[in-house]
Amino acid sequence: MPAVTMSLRPNLCVRLPAPKEAQGLTQTAAARIFGATLPDVSKMLRGDFRQFSVERLMRFLALRGRDVKIIVVPTKREPQITVTALAR
Repeated sequence: MPAVTMSLRPNLCVRLPAPKEAQGLTQTAAARIFGATLPDVSKMLRGDFRQFSVERLMRFLALRGRDVKIIVVPTKREPQITVTALAR
């Protein structure tokens, strides 16, 4: 797996509001919103996000009221992608 993808997933996950912090949602309610299983939501909140694709994490962010903005800038050093999740 490319290093850019490896660093992108944790950056997306960190920006996902935890269910309890956002509108008093439970993990069960968050699973319903995401269309995911309760164990998947629990794993994600514990930082175990290996099974989630970047696209799926971006969809989760959108479902939690975040806009995702990806900026790709050419550089001479190691490729870098900046991810910003904005509250609506």
